[in-house]
Amino acid sequence: MIGLTPKPSTRTEGACAASALAFREGVFDAAVCAHVLYHIPQDEQKFAVEELYRTLRREASCVIIYIWPTKRLKIKRFMAKNPKTLSFALKIVNSARGILSSKEKSERPPRPALYFGPHDYRWLKKTLPDNWATEIRCWRSLGTPSLRRFVPNNFLGRFLLDFVFTLENAFPHAMGRIGRYPMIIIEKKWRHGP
Repeated sequence: MIGLTPKPSTRTEGACAASALAFREGVFDAAVCAHVLYHIPQDEQKFAVEELYRTLRREASCVIIYIWPTKRLKIKRFMAKNPKTLSFALKIVNSARGILSSKEKSERPPRPALYFGPHDYRWLKKTLPDNWATEIRCWRSLGTPSLRRFVPNNFLGRFLLDFVFTLENAFPHAMGRIGRYPMIIIEKKWRHGP
């Protein structure tokens, strides 16, 4: 950000809303928005993405690490419809943890509530303009609660994670849709003519 002059603002210096960035158009070579967008109110998220795009130079890229709402995960829907399967799976995982894990769970203090308003895939596809060069890939398939609950901290857990990483690398677009954290890549292409 050295050498950039923010556009005039009445806000406190250095502070601005993501939906009204205090920078001129076309000043950044790249932008990263990691785990921020879904903490912006849902009705402002579209404007925040448009602002990221506006501040990119031509031929520049923006990467947004997002999160899908939990209800979109097919595994969770299946488990909700089959509570006996969920109970059985949890018993197996917890047994494996007790037998194979050498570390004990640590107690963590409760965290204060943080606004959380992710949209689903359909909203994202509808919101991103067709004339933008966009791609949705997998950043990470499993969220922290799933890792803690289903992946033991031992050789079995390492095997499971290696398998998930293999799927993410082999099918990045599919895993971007069904995994927990998609990576949205937006490129501001050079357009010839009007």
